[in-house]
Amino acid sequence: MFEVGTSYDCWKPTIPGPFSDFYNCGNDDCMKLIDPQKEVDSAEGAATGLKIAGIVCLSLGIPFFLIGIGVVFCACKMRQ
Repeated sequence: MFEVGTSYDCWKPTIPGPFSDFYNCGNDDCMKLIDPQKEVDSAEGAATGLKIAGIVCLSLGIPFFLIGIGVVFCACKMRQ
C-alpha cells in the first residue's frame, strides 16, 4: 500500500490530546497517512444506520406494545 522512500500526504492533530477513543492514534504523535475525515465519514454512516434501525424498532414496537395491552385488557374483562 505504501512504499518506503515515497512521499505521501499526512495529517496530524491541530489540538493537543488526549483524543477520544473514536480517533485512533497509531503512534505517539498521532500522525496519519490516511485522511482522518474518512474515519469520521465511516462512523457517521454507522451512526445513521443505527438511528434508522432504532426508529424502525420504535415505530414497530410501540404499536405492538399498545395492541398487546389492549388484548390483555380485553382478555381480563372477558374472564370476569
